[in-house]
Formats: sequence, C-alpha cells, structure tokens
Amino acid sequence: MPSREKRAMRRRRGYGVLSALIVVLILVAAALVWILLHGGAAQTVQGDDRAAVLPQNGNYVDSQDASSAPLVLGAKLESAGVQAEVTPEPVQTDGPDEPADATDAAEPVDAATDAGAAASDGNRLIPAPLPGDYYLPIFDRALRTPDDEMMISITVDDCSDPEVLSQIVGIARKYNAMLTLFPTGEALMKEELSDGFRTCVLSYGYELENHTYSHRGEYKLSNGELALQLWKQSIASSYVVGKDYEQHFFRPIYDNSKYDQRTHFFIRKLGYAGVASYTHSYKGMTAEQLIDTLENGNIYQFDMTEKSMAVFETFIQAASSKGYKLVTMNRLFGLNEDVVGDKLTIDEQMLPSMDDYVSTYYDLKLNYRTNAVYSLQARLAELGYLTGDAAKPDGLYGANTSIAVSAFQAKIGEAATGNATVATQERLFALNAPPQ
Repeated sequence: MPSREKRAMRRRRGYGVLSALIVVLILVAAALVWILLHGGAAQTVQGDDRAAVLPQNGNYVDSQDASSAPLVLGAKLESAGVQAEVTPEPVQTDGPDEPADATDAAEPVDAATDAGAAASDGNRLIPAPLPGDYYLPIFDRALRTPDDEMMISITVDDCSDPEVLSQIVGIARKYNAMLTLFPTGEALMKEELSDGFRTCVLSYGYELENHTYSHRGEYKLSNGELALQLWKQSIASSYVVGKDYEQHFFRPIYDNSKYDQRTHFFIRKLGYAGVASYTHSYKGMTAEQLIDTLENGNIYQFDMTEKSMAVFETFIQAASSKGYKLVTMNRLFGLNEDVVGDKLTIDEQMLPSMDDYVSTYYDLKLNYRTNAVYSLQARLAELGYLTGDAAKPDGLYGANTSIAVSAFQAKIGEAATGNATVATQERLFALNAPPQ
C-alpha cells in the first residue's frame, strides 16, 4: 500500500495537471471571445500600390458586432425559439485590403431576378435605383401623373408612445386615412403597444414597416450588427401580428443614410422593395406650409413629438378635403398589399448572413451619412487632411470632410469639387496616396 507521502505527492501532481488544463481552457475561451468581439474587422490581403481599406467594410464602428450582441427580442420571443446565427467576420491583420473590382463583387444584383427589382418590373410608379452595386429604389415619392387617382401616403416614425399613437390612429380613422407605421422593434415588443399594432394591421389595414430594432444609426454599425438590427425588427413585426408578415420598406434613423450601400445589400436579402424616404416632413414647417406642398404621389413623414401632433390633424383634414386619398405606401406604389401570411414561422427563420457582401466604391457627397463616409474620414485623418476634432470619424459628410476631400483632390491634380467620386476614392485609398 503506498505510503501517506506518496499518496499526497500523487494528489499534488493531479492538482497540477488539472490547474494547467483549466488555464488552457481559459486561454482558449479568451481567444474565442476576442475573435467574436472583433468580428466586424475586415480581412487583409496582399494588394498593389493602389490597394487599401475599402470604405464600406464596417471597420469604423461604435458598437459591438452581432457575434457578441444579445440575440433575443425579449422574453416572449425567447420562448418562441427564434434563432439567430451569425458568422464572425474575418479578423483584420496589419496590411490593407484590396479594393474589389467588378469580378470580385458578390454578383452585384441581377435586376431581372432580384426581389426588390422584380417588384418594380413594369411598374412606372417606382423610382429607378441609384447607379452602382446593390442599390434598390429609394421611395421618396410615387411617379404618379395628374391623370392618376389623387393619392398621398402618411407615414409615422418610431411609434413608441402609446398615448400619442392612439391619438394619431384616432385622427386617421376620423378622416379615413390609411397609415404606414415605422416602429422600432422595441416599440413593437412593448406590452402596452403590441395589441394596438396588431389591431392596426389586422383590423384597419395599416402597414408595419422596418425602422431598426433599437433606434441605432445603422450607418455606424458593423456588418453583423446591421443585419441583426433589421432582422430582429422584421421578426418582431411577424410576432406581434401573429402571422408571417411581409415588409417591403426600411426607413433609416436618419434620412441621409438612405444612400448606405450595405443597407441596400441587406434589405435585398430580406426581400424588401427598397428604402423608404419621404417627399416632405413636418419638421420646420407649419401646417399651412405643409398643405401648400400637396401633390399627387407625395409621401409625408410624421413622428411622436408634440410639434408633429400640432400639424398632423390640420394637414390630414386639408388633404382629405382637397380630394386626396390617404393610402399606404404599398398602395401608393402599386405593390402587393396582401402582406399577412396564413401562419407564423418565426421559430424556423434564421438571420441572413452578410458574409457575401463585397465592398465597392460609390460616389459620396455632402450630407451623406453612411458607413462608407466613416472609412473616408478615417483615411483623410490618417493622411493629415483632417485634423483636431474633425479627425474623429462620425459618418456624416459635412463641411470639414468636403474641404479635406477638396484639398486631396487639388493635391493629386483633380478638380477640387469636395465630392468623393469613385476615382477620388481609388486614389485616396491607394498605398501611394500623397499625405497633406
């Protein structure tokens, strides 16, 4: 029988092995967490002297990636078993990315087969999409003629206040106005609002469209978090209605984010017709001024604020009295209005991946608020064209960014327009781009 000393020695050896194993497991777990938290970074490849980080990669973001983000919509949807599968994006190394050319792009959109483009096939009411990869139409007004039936669309953003929303719905019902609502996913999941939204859809025929899940500026988000924000709101809409609900429009938090290429790419995957903008907003306008803008095919934007409410009823009453039908956006653009399915299948739905998104350059202009502007600003700061407080990327193409772009354009012998054209960006992101 082993002596007491030998038994003690064996125990000590066993503890040592166990301790080492625990340390190894902790290090592996820490490495996995690091990879997940840095999922938004872009992978680096070898390039030539014209290669550098593309402006649409989601490298400059202010939030966690979807890999580490909470995936449940709330206790209700958690019990429904909604699945969200996110593939971590490649980890960035020391070198620059190589710009994608037409052969590298993830098959930029076949308009003949794409869901959004197919919706507009032969539909003269729908605006043409912007030139460039991935773009869907931006719905700011329907191309209706004076010979068409007189219609406008009333849209309401956020929809987070039960009392105000009740007032808005009451006014709309009074004047037989059909509304297009853009609630956040968080508003949809509020217990005091869920029943009301369901009634708006199933009893009144209103639309519920997408306005992100938690009212976060999508232009700031990593690829994974962008996908999660839009998908969760879409799932929440179906959950609240109680049946699969087909959304057609996404409205960004800021209207000047409607040009964000990544957003267009992802809403294609959701089968959307395009990005919802508007012809006129109540902001900065009196009721009388807003009434003067009435024209067939216009879209009007309101929200939950007191200023909005002060204009809302007066405007709707005037539009109705002038013979305009106040219809949903689907009706205004001649899209399918049969958007409620026969059953609810959210427990079977998975988060679409952004893995096949390939960045390509597109023109950037004053007042654009996009993810691509983040990278543009960071590159301008790196080369010394943006300094001080202006050197911190914020995603908004303001005066400082325009001046910096003009300075770079003058440096390379281009016309100093202040607009970051594709040609300007190709020179700016090249490895041999001249510093200030």
